[in-house]
Amino acid sequence: MKNLIKTLALGAVVIASFTACHTREGEATTQVDNVVRTSTRVLVINTNVSASISFGGQTINGTTATFNTNANTGKVNITATGKKAVTLDIDFNGGEYLAYDIDLVSEAPAVAAATAEAPGAAPVSNGDANAADNDGVTADFSVAGNSNTGTTGDYSITVFTPTEVETDIEEVKKNEQIEEPVLALDCRPDGAVFENPITVNVNIPESDGFDLGCFDENGNETTSAHTGDKLQIQLSHFSIWDIILKAKLVEDPKVDVVENVYTADASKGAIAYTFKFGFDNNAKSPLIVKYLKKLFGISARDANKTVTFKKVEGTAKLTVKQQVTTYNFESGSQKFSVTVYGKVTENLSIEAAPEVVPVIPTHGGGSND
Repeated sequence: MKNLIKTLALGAVVIASFTACHTREGEATTQVDNVVRTSTRVLVINTNVSASISFGGQTINGTTATFNTNANTGKVNITATGKKAVTLDIDFNGGEYLAYDIDLVSEAPAVAAATAEAPGAAPVSNGDANAADNDGVTADFSVAGNSNTGTTGDYSITVFTPTEVETDIEEVKKNEQIEEPVLALDCRPDGAVFENPITVNVNIPESDGFDLGCFDENGNETTSAHTGDKLQIQLSHFSIWDIILKAKLVEDPKVDVVENVYTADASKGAIAYTFKFGFDNNAKSPLIVKYLKKLFGISARDANKTVTFKKVEGTAKLTVKQQVTTYNFESGSQKFSVTVYGKVTENLSIEAAPEVVPVIPTHGGGSND
């Protein structure tokens, strides 16, 4: 599974550094309206519920937390009442801005071992709250009549989205397979070992036709069968198991450069514009959105930016270029594509107004006649 080169961070988007140049007088500077421009890096964490979000010795409560930091790497700890805690490894990778969208999910209900193991006992499931937090994904298993020779304790199965990312998308070429964990099963008690493999039934809406597999924490794949929206997995022991979506690039990425030109009265000292970052895709399946977030960060959104410069009489012209890349994937019988909004560069020129030369009246002489 771990056959690609380096680890990135889930939901991370790096806003490229911007350049500005000028002709004539005036020094050009830049400012991103929705990011505090300081000498430090900026980390933004968005959560689906109010949470306690900690990073670098600072804790912020709420659904959005913004941290200014000098660190290039670190860990974010996110907790909320009744939700599974998340630990996120972050890496600015030389950039200055990271944004993450994190969905916290409800812990599944626990069932006492004596109840779950009794002959004829009902299956252990992830429960309605956890299913609702996972776009309707349900999971269950039965240990009734089976023998657990490992760790004992209450039984439960919590579905969540793992935060690790295996792929450096820039290293991937045509026809190479990309495997990413899009869901995970926290099967408890961790360390339980069964005389006969346990069948875990997972129903994943809108997953029909996609190539899925299930791996343990060491990258070992277990037996599984995917029919329609149903995935059946055979587990001989309990731990955290990743559900992997396997896809390949069906052609080399297509890279375009979109150019826009903005003009303004240079005496105002500023030009504002809007650009996109993140990704757009044509897939309807929530599973594919999770997969693409692993590869490309957050879903597309707008950012406002203002380029400022020394005020001068004349016309300011700002040329903005953005790299836009299209990727086409195939997974099983399904195909999907994604458009990624990448690096932005700027070129600012100022055409000063012509200097007005005052007209000085002259006396050409004459006659008194």
